[in-house]
Amino acid sequence: MLLDRATFEYIEKEPIESFFLLDLKSMPPSGVYDEVRDNEQVVRVDGVDYDYSLAEHGIREHDEEGNEIPLPDDAKTVLRLLNGKLLIVSKGSMWNHSNTTWAGIHATMSPEEIRVDIERVLERT
Repeated sequence: MLLDRATFEYIEKEPIESFFLLDLKSMPPSGVYDEVRDNEQVVRVDGVDYDYSLAEHGIREHDEEGNEIPLPDDAKTVLRLLNGKLLIVSKGSMWNHSNTTWAGIHATMSPEEIRVDIERVLERT
């Protein structure tokens, strides 16, 4: 994940509704998979990415004699976000509790548009 811009919007009337919007720079896929969209999950060993299915089986490879070589203890599961936006809200916020926001609508909105939507709801309550 490469960060292009981070915005913090403080909602004075209801601080619990404040949020961070992170705009991600686009980055290329790792090359592990033939096709990817917005993200890919990989297993990283010594800085090299491998197919995530290795983590499910716990086996890195087989040696010349066919013996299993397990993944090392320091292998990491990594979710690579290749582009898009991340919205960080409070667990108790109305945004987090709304059924209409779970589809990722924030990805099409600016910080100002999100703020306006939140403040519009606050005016009605």
